[in-house]
Amino acid sequence: MTTADARPVQDAALQLENDLARFEETIAAAEQLQINAEKRLLRAGRLLEACATHESEIANHLQALANAMVTAQARIQSCMERTAALAQRVEARAAARSELVNRIADLGRKAASLGSSASSAHQNGAPPTQADLERVLENVSKGAEELLAQAEQLKADAAASEWADVARDADGLHQQLKAARAKINGMRQ
Repeated sequence: MTTADARPVQDAALQLENDLARFEETIAAAEQLQINAEKRLLRAGRLLEACATHESEIANHLQALANAMVTAQARIQSCMERTAALAQRVEARAAARSELVNRIADLGRKAASLGSSASSAHQNGAPPTQADLERVLENVSKGAEELLAQAEQLKADAAASEWADVARDADGLHQQLKAARAKINGMRQ
């Protein structure tokens, strides 16, 4: 039920207010009536009957308003429960995204570390030997393979979690790692 469909509290309150206004008008008219003739006595009797009718209608409207308020309270409770569930869902999605983004950042740091280990072939300021270069390139190549597998898994995890932007970032990192691996393999040959 939307507010456009029905407004039970508003409708009940409006009916109560309208009847109360008519009751006030009726009693005001009865109070101003000078009862000094039979016609006026009959009129006063009709006004008293109208007052009794208004009292009865007001009691019915008060009950309808109370019922509408109970229904409104149930609707409010439902909205509060749905809000709490949505907050939990948003929190869970944010945590899942954060975990994926942290994994991308971690892979980026590992890739940077791998790159710096490749450039550390110069030990003690002496030029590296061919064996040193081959050992470093072999280690970097193995590290790149591991990072590629992690990037591929991260991309799959992000896609499965329906985080397209994170999956694109993971794919970009995967492509960079593939290019670095190709470069390393080219250096090894």
